[in-house]
Amino acid sequence: QISAKQFDEIADAAVRRCVQIQLEAGVDIVVDGEQQRDNFYSFICDKVAGTRLMSLAEMLDTLEDKAGFEEMLTTLDVPASAIKNPTCIGKLSRREPLAVNELRFVRQLTDKPVKITLPGPYLLTRAMWVGAYTSKVYRDKQEMGDDVVKILREELLDLVNEGCEFVQF
Repeated sequence: QISAKQFDEIADAAVRRCVQIQLEAGVDIVVDGEQQRDNFYSFICDKVAGTRLMSLAEMLDTLEDKAGFEEMLTTLDVPASAIKNPTCIGKLSRREPLAVNELRFVRQLTDKPVKITLPGPYLLTRAMWVGAYTSKVYRDKQEMGDDVVKILREELLDLVNEGCEFVQF
């Protein structure tokens, strides 16, 4: 365990190195390597209200196909406590931008065009819907998905306003 400040220092150094390698290689469009995220989509729990990062072990009793799920974990040879998933447990809304600060940081390191990556609405909707929790707040995946799209649209507009040239969902 390290503090958030320590993590940020390590992640910032990793982004600097990642960008430097890209510049040395002569790439046309620079990315930050997602060094400041724990994984591709769970980072949103820090930025989106109504979410909670839950281990699969916490959700095991709520699954419809518990046996199939346990078989998958055995095949992957991964303990259920090691896999964490952003779960919708309340109405979704952005508490803060998802990637605008990442863009700003990379812009300090280069004047080349920057690409920001964001998880897409399908991935987020599929991953965050856990019926036992989410159905208490949303009627169905479609209703929750509408809020996911709203959040991603807000983020996209903020990134465009910051001058981001490329966004990949």
